[in-house]
Amino acid sequence: MAGGGPQRRGLQILVESALGVEALSELARSTPRLERIGLGENDLRADLRTDFDGPTMDAARVRCVFVSRAAGLVSPAMSVYPRLDDPEGLRRSCRDGLGMGYLGRFAVHPAQLPVINEVFTPSAREADDARAVLAAAASRPDAGSSVFVTEDGRTVAPPLLAQARAVLAMAEALSAGARAS
Repeated sequence: MAGGGPQRRGLQILVESALGVEALSELARSTPRLERIGLGENDLRADLRTDFDGPTMDAARVRCVFVSRAAGLVSPAMSVYPRLDDPEGLRRSCRDGLGMGYLGRFAVHPAQLPVINEVFTPSAREADDARAVLAAAASRPDAGSSVFVTEDGRTVAPPLLAQARAVLAMAEALSAGARAS
């Protein structure tokens, strides 16, 4: 390999049991090479004897997000949606995952990719809004280090600036990936 040696790649693990969900914090700190934790939801659902979409699985999903972010890991990607004949169910599930803090989703079939991309790709409006927030902060004498209200009535604070940067980073990464394909 160019650059004088093999590149180190981040590890990703799937948790597929109740015991694994209980050990998420320990797993998240098990090695500095760990990049992402995800849930193997079909196996986990079987272990828990629960529905695919319901409060028990949502609790495991949310725990995975909290533990991942608390450990400084990349936000998790959702497990595969098991039904190929239910694009609206997939869309609803993806939106729920996005709202929980998931970064994307694995697909069991290429036919699912358009719905997954639709939900997890920031819209042009979201990217424009993020740019506007960052521009408003950049135009301030304190460079966005405090809370302020924009002319259109939005409150802007450092966490909202971080969110705007994340939206733009995601939009730009996906755009670069699309150009490379």
